[in-house]
Amino acid sequence: MTDLDRIVKFDYKGKHYEVPVFKHQRRRMSRTDEEIIDIKKTCIDRVDAFMEQLNNLPVEEEIDDW
Repeated sequence: MTDLDRIVKFDYKGKHYEVPVFKHQRRRMSRTDEEIIDIKKTCIDRVDAFMEQLNNLPVEEEIDDW
């Protein structure tokens, strides 16, 4: 038996997301679906920004032999 309460589904930046909400997560349970979606979108934006920074780091030296 699972303690899954609901799944919040939304689309963002061309991708589909599903966020599970479990009964034991009292803080998340008290949030509305819109609040959960806003928090998840913020996380996605932060990860995208971080990955963009990683991709733009200068490469000082090529390492050929590992």
